[in-house]
Amino acid sequence: MKNFFPVGPQGLPSARTLTATAVALALWGCAPWPPIPFELIEGQQIYHGTMSPSERMVSVDIGGKQFQGYYLVATGTAYFQGGWHRRPYPFDMRTNFVSNSARATMVAADGERLTCEFIVEDASAIGECRSTGGPSYQLVTQVR
Repeated sequence: MKNFFPVGPQGLPSARTLTATAVALALWGCAPWPPIPFELIEGQQIYHGTMSPSERMVSVDIGGKQFQGYYLVATGTAYFQGGWHRRPYPFDMRTNFVSNSARATMVAADGERLTCEFIVEDASAIGECRSTGGPSYQLVTQVR
């Protein structure tokens, strides 16, 4: 059986193969996420939109009116100040965290606003959107 990777004299992958693999993995890690389709549901009406995770952009068409904007996922930093516990000096700890709670704001050409709160998990989201002068919608991602 032939090796998948070309091997060098010691039977290990060659430097060229390792470099090419590292570059491919780096580029794959930087590849943008595809847009995630979602639906806004109001009673029997269903409106379609997309979220773009790589740019944090969101857009939806409601009755011929295009809303566009951005969303943010909640992040923060937690600090802990410890005591002298078995140390000759006090210590501090800091933790950065990212939650799955997000908020979006979108604006139509006429200035009408649509604000959303939703929970995100991988390519799934569920939440609620409200327009400035009108109804509220249930936000759900479409099943792929």
